[in-house]
Amino acid sequence: MKRELSAIAIALALAYCGQAFADDNSATVTQSGGGNNATVSQDPFGGGASAAVSQDGNSNSANVNQTGAGRDMTATVSSTGNSNTATVLQDGTNNGSASVTQDGNGNKATINQKAQASITQQGNSNTATINQVGTNCPGCGGNGASATINQTSSGFTSFNDSATINQIGLSFRSNAAITQDSGNNSSATVNQTGADQNATVNQQFMHAANAQIDQTGHSQTATINQTLSVNFSTASIVQTDSNNSASITQNFNSNNNTASVTQSGTLQSATITQQNNTTGSNEWNDATILQSGSSHLATINQGGVGTPSSHNTVLITQTAFNNTAHATQTGGGGNSITITQH
Repeated sequence: MKRELSAIAIALALAYCGQAFADDNSATVTQSGGGNNATVSQDPFGGGASAAVSQDGNSNSANVNQTGAGRDMTATVSSTGNSNTATVLQDGTNNGSASVTQDGNGNKATINQKAQASITQQGNSNTATINQVGTNCPGCGGNGASATINQTSSGFTSFNDSATINQIGLSFRSNAAITQDSGNNSSATVNQTGADQNATVNQQFMHAANAQIDQTGHSQTATINQTLSVNFSTASIVQTDSNNSASITQNFNSNNNTASVTQSGTLQSATITQQNNTTGSNEWNDATILQSGSSHLATINQGGVGTPSSHNTVLITQTAFNNTAHATQTGGGGNSITITQH
């Protein structure tokens, strides 16, 4: 009888301890001034956790670390000022979310997790990185990892903005989106592996910008839009495996740009549109589509007057069988089309 009572007592004690360890944690930090530093570390032992850091001043730094097998973890960092740095780590978290908002100059933000992440930066020379490994909900029917980066500045005053999203591992229904508005020498990069992924890059009012999407897997969609005065810029999409779709659009007074799509696999389609949809002349743009496999569709539409010598060139190369290619050039001036199917 004593042994039975002891066993029952131990079981009740463990259950009580487990409930205590699984309690939800909450932390809030508010700082105003210069040279501030904030660090929040949470390990809820299976419970939930929330952390909010707000900084108003100069040279602030915020670090939020949420680790352990927690649930419904949220992390929010908001900084107003100059030279701010924010880092969020969510390790082992199911259904978590992390967001960083920075308004100032020289901002840098990094989020490492596998759920929902967003970074918003307004200022100059901003750097944003989101790293997501796997899916936020293994084996369930919910959405996969989601990542969003928005970078803006006031009229071409920003230089060398950088936005990078890395989604690594199998993650169903995942989404990555980067938007950059007004800048010089800005870069946007999306790297994805796995299945059912969607990636979009939008750039407008840019000079010498670069947009790149790399996808590995199947059932993927990639879109790059460089519109509204994006000049001397490049856009490239690389896809492997099957059922992929790629689209690049460079228009609305966007001149002197290059676009390329490389696909391998089956049932893929690629479209590049380089046309001026407003008054004025559209200058040279180069477009290339390379497809290997079968049942591909390639479409390139160009409009403009070319450059003083040539440009406005189209190159489409398709290998294997059941491929279709369409190329249209309007506006005159040094245009060239090359289509190879074999």
